[in-house]
Amino acid sequence: MAPSVALVLDAAPHDAAPHDDAPGSPFTDAVGDYGPLPVRWSRYPNGPDDGFCATGRSLRGGSDRNGRKTAMPTQGPARQPTTELDPRYSSALNPRPGSEDVTATEWSEAQRHLEAAEIFWVSTVRPDGRLHVTPVIAAWHNGVLYFSTGAGEQKARNLAHRGRCALTTGRNSLSEGLDLVVEGEAVPVTDPALLEEVIAAYEAKYGPHITSPEGTFHGIGDAFRRGDAVVFAVAPATAYGFGRNDGVYSHTRWAF
Repeated sequence: MAPSVALVLDAAPHDAAPHDDAPGSPFTDAVGDYGPLPVRWSRYPNGPDDGFCATGRSLRGGSDRNGRKTAMPTQGPARQPTTELDPRYSSALNPRPGSEDVTATEWSEAQRHLEAAEIFWVSTVRPDGRLHVTPVIAAWHNGVLYFSTGAGEQKARNLAHRGRCALTTGRNSLSEGLDLVVEGEAVPVTDPALLEEVIAAYEAKYGPHITSPEGTFHGIGDAFRRGDAVVFAVAPATAYGFGRNDGVYSHTRWAF
C-alpha cells in the first residue's frame, strides 16, 4: 500500500524572534509594513528592500496605486528547507513492523502532494483572537501556495488584520496518507504578470472546473484580473508532514 502524506503550513508571527531551532533562518529584525500585513524581510545582500521570501520563489515588495506594498515575483532558485524527523510522534501506541526504520518524508514528495491536492483548509485568526477555518482551492506554483477569497469575506478581513495563516491538506484515514500543514504569511498579489501565472496554474490544475462554462469556478480568472477576488501568496515558513502507511507513522518538519 502506497504511503500518503498530510502537510500543514503556518505563518511565523511577525512580532516573534527567528526560530531558535531553525539554523540559518533568513528572518531579520527588520519588519516592513506590507500594506495591512506586517511581514519579516529576509536577509538579502542589498538590504531588506531588496526583497523578501520565506521559501521557494522570491517575492519582491512592490506597491499598488494607493502606495500599499504588494507581492511581485523575482527570479531565483527555490530555497530548500532543512528536514527533520520527530521520533516522538513517528510511531503508534503499538508500533507495527518496520516502524523502527521510519524515515523523514522528502520535501520533494511533499511538494508533489501540494501540487495535486484539490482542497485545502485555511486557518486564520479574527481580530478578537477567535479562529476561523474554511476550505479553499489553491495552486502550488514555483514554491508558493496561492489561494483567493472575496474582499468582504471573513478570512480576507482576518488577514488584513494579521497575515499569519496555515493551510492544511491530506487524507482522512488512519492507515494511509500524508497530511500536510503549511505555515506562512499571506501576502496579497496584484502584479498583473504574476496574476496571469497564478490563473494559468489554477486552470492547469482544476481543468474544466474553471475552463468550462459549466464549471463551478468558471470566471475566476477574470475575477482575479478585475480585483473582485483577493489573491494571496503564502511562501512556507515552516511545514509539517504526517505520514501513515499501514500503521507505520512519521512526523516530518521542514524549516525554511
